[in-house]
This record gives sequence, C-alpha cells and structure tokens, in this order.
Amino acid sequence: SLFSTDNSFASSPSPLLASLENVSSSVCIFSEISCHLSFSCCIMLFGGSNHANTEEYIREVIDNFEEGDILLLQNELNMTDYIINYAHEKGMVIALNPSPLTEDLVNGPLDKVTYFILNEVEGEDMTGESDPDKICETLMTRYPGCKVVLTLGKRGVVYNDGETKEFHGT
Repeated sequence: SLFSTDNSFASSPSPLLASLENVSSSVCIFSEISCHLSFSCCIMLFGGSNHANTEEYIREVIDNFEEGDILLLQNELNMTDYIINYAHEKGMVIALNPSPLTEDLVNGPLDKVTYFILNEVEGEDMTGESDPDKICETLMTRYPGCKVVLTLGKRGVVYNDGETKEFHGT
C-alpha cells in the first residue's frame, strides 16, 4: 500500500514503483500521486516506454503521415527535439503542450511549433509574463507564426495567432 495505516505516506520507494523499474511497455507516463492529510501532494513520474523511443521508431511512425497532418505532442517523451525536427521536415503541423516544462524543451526547436497549447503557469514559466495577453504576445514574438491556445483555469481559454484573438469563458 502507498499509505501506512494512519494514512501518512508509506516509506519509499513504493513497491509499485520498484516493480515498474524494468518495465519497457507502459502505455503512457506513469504518475503516482500521494496526498498527505494536509492535502499537499507529491507527484512522481515514471517514463516507461515513453522514454524508450529511438530515432528509427520515431521515423517509422512519422513516415505514416503526410504534409499538413497534425502532430499533437506533449513533452512526456524522450527525443522531443528529434520528433519536432523530423515532423517539421515532413511538413507536419506541430501542436505542442510543453508540459512538463523542461530546460531541454525550452532550448529545443520550438520555432518549428505551429500551436502552443498551454496553461497560465506554463506560459509564465516560458515567458516570464503573468498577464495572458503578454504571454501570447511574447510567445508569438519569440516564435513568429505560432498560434497560442492559453487555458485560464475557471476563467476560460484564449486563442491568439496575431491576427485573430478569441476568448471563451467568464
């Protein structure tokens, strides 16, 4: 069990995590969320097969698509920069959710991304701005031609491509 009998977090590593160390065929990134009684949470990520991609496998998958097809990508895979570059070479439209945001991703080929789909926290982390309009403007300045879909939590969502700005929410 992840929790001891008094609901405090059990000693780590979790037996479940220990049993997954050599797994290479998980379907998606493994998240183990454990909440303490104070409601603070700890999220541990296990990459599994998401971090076992090779250039050969990436080419094999992307070669099934054509120019203009959309690649929807989240930063939960290894070799994200290679994926972006290869998909761009094929003329694919790249839509990226940069979560979890890493330094490698920020320093990667984001100029090849067509759509950034991100929340306010990721937007602020990427731009240093907290105002939604400034987040969009900074991303569009930094990556000319990109389009931004910025989620605003319970306040809604904004879309901005430099010509069209749409807002949906309260």
